[in-house]
Amino acid sequence: MRFTQPLLSSTKVTAESNLNLICRSQKHPFHILDASPYPFLVSFFLLTLLAPTTLYMHGLEMPLGLPRADFMHVSYLGLYTTAMSWFLSIVKESSQGYHTKKVQHGLRMGMILFILSEVMLFFAFFWAFFHYSLVPSVNVGAIWPPEGTQRLNV
Repeated sequence: MRFTQPLLSSTKVTAESNLNLICRSQKHPFHILDASPYPFLVSFFLLTLLAPTTLYMHGLEMPLGLPRADFMHVSYLGLYTTAMSWFLSIVKESSQGYHTKKVQHGLRMGMILFILSEVMLFFAFFWAFFHYSLVPSVNVGAIWPPEGTQRLNV
């Protein structure tokens, strides 16, 4: 039997009461998202940012004589606006009670795993640098930096 309590106009709606209503109507503790335009918009603005950047790196002009800087500024502005709207949407969902304890735990673990993966990535870069600089392999002539490499004179 499904139990849902109707909200009366005199009832004060809080995040906790909203969460209780949501959890009673669902059979699971997870938040199922509605369709969102944000992933499409972010990918669109990244694509519109990629085109002028690639043309600039190859020394080419934009088609139809469009100014490259204006195109990039519009892309950056659109990307920033979309990201801020997406983050505000996430904050709004959490304040309305859609983030149950299980969802909050999943978000927290996801952030911890992301930070841990970044730490491991930088550790791998430094490990590779120190490995090849302290014990150069025969493939690079057993010297560091390898012969033919231009050094920065800072």
